[in-house]
Amino acid sequence: MRVFFHGTNRIAAESIRRQGFRIGTWFALRMEDAICCGGSIVFSVNLDESKIDQLAHPERHLEDGEFWQFHTRIPIKVDAIVRQQHLAYEEDRLWEER
Repeated sequence: MRVFFHGTNRIAAESIRRQGFRIGTWFALRMEDAICCGGSIVFSVNLDESKIDQLAHPERHLEDGEFWQFHTRIPIKVDAIVRQQHLAYEEDRLWEER
């Protein structure tokens, strides 16, 4: 298992907490990317890394061949959520907003 991140807004976060993630949801390897690409409400989600090719469309490979983001081919259930945070990221600084 590996933790991936999804950034979103408050309204979508409420839906995710109730229903999980829909097909086509984007996830990132780094929390900072999730914030910049999605929003300041960040979900940490446990996914089976060995099944990424089955459940996702990888995008934009890093130098070592690893992808940095992907979108899902299947819904992700609520029980995969490890944590939800309200975060901010600016100029290589990450902090939790209250």
